[in-house]
Amino acid sequence: MKKFRMPPGFRFSPSDTELLYYLKMKAKGMSFRPWNDVILEKNLYAENAAPWMLFNNDDPWQVTSKVDAAVGKIYEEKVLYVVTKLVKIGSNKTMRSVGPSTWDSATGKYKVWNSQGQVMGFKKILNLRRKGMEVMSNWMMHAYHISGVLLQEVKDNDYVICRIKWDYSRNIWVLIKKFKKVVD
Repeated sequence: MKKFRMPPGFRFSPSDTELLYYLKMKAKGMSFRPWNDVILEKNLYAENAAPWMLFNNDDPWQVTSKVDAAVGKIYEEKVLYVVTKLVKIGSNKTMRSVGPSTWDSATGKYKVWNSQGQVMGFKKILNLRRKGMEVMSNWMMHAYHISGVLLQEVKDNDYVICRIKWDYSRNIWVLIKKFKKVVD
């Protein structure tokens, strides 16, 4: 099978609202055409689904460079869009394990609104962390879920669409320091 090659200058940079539109298409059983070459469909929550094992350089990464003026270096940032089916491990809990690591929530839920002021869905920001350690990686994921007005239109709400980012400037594994407040 021939891999899609993006032409020079092509950028796929959808907004949060646009990503929920693509997710709605998937949840309704429709095709992403013409974007199914830039939105991958992969199982992100499996034993062998660590990002460095799941993705390769032939995938449709959106690559940008950024400059760290403090150290005078140029770093690469890669972004990839993926649709995945959620794996439920309870009524309100989903599996986020990927082999020796897990996708941990970095923030709460953010509501995504349409132009009429209605909630279409929400996004969660997750960081990849090694299990049992307070260490984060240079992998970050924005996971988008359908809710609100879009729930009435879909037949399968077990999918999420993810913006996965690999940021070289964060170093491979960065130690997170947690400070505890001591109360006497």
